[in-house]
Amino acid sequence: MTNKDIVISFFKAMDDNDSAVAETLLGSNHQFHSTMSPVPMNAEQHIGMSKAMNESFSDGRHEIIDILEDGNKVVVRATWHGAHTGAFNGIPASGKPVHLSFIAICEIENGQIKNQWAEMDGMSLMMQIGALPAPAN
Repeated sequence: MTNKDIVISFFKAMDDNDSAVAETLLGSNHQFHSTMSPVPMNAEQHIGMSKAMNESFSDGRHEIIDILEDGNKVVVRATWHGAHTGAFNGIPASGKPVHLSFIAICEIENGQIKNQWAEMDGMSLMMQIGALPAPAN
């Protein structure tokens, strides 16, 4: 399995809500560095965050737009799509479709994702579900 395959398999496992497969793709010392958390998350916390997203947003799926590999690093530019059908951080379901753009850099070690850094457009997500006002034109 190539490094790209490992990363693609991880995102597919998250889309399928298959935490058992996702866990096998994350290293025991996995760290998830994200704009969604002030401190890095370990593998359990990372998968827990994904489960919470799946509970708040139905039909969640990753659409990989670009994927590049250089040595042990894989860079993904993608959009995550879903529908806000459950409460999210105390915000009641809006029923609205959402699109969350992100760029992730995954560092692979021994066939697992050791580190992942993700930059996400969380502000846009909050506007899409009505938690924040959209900017004035």
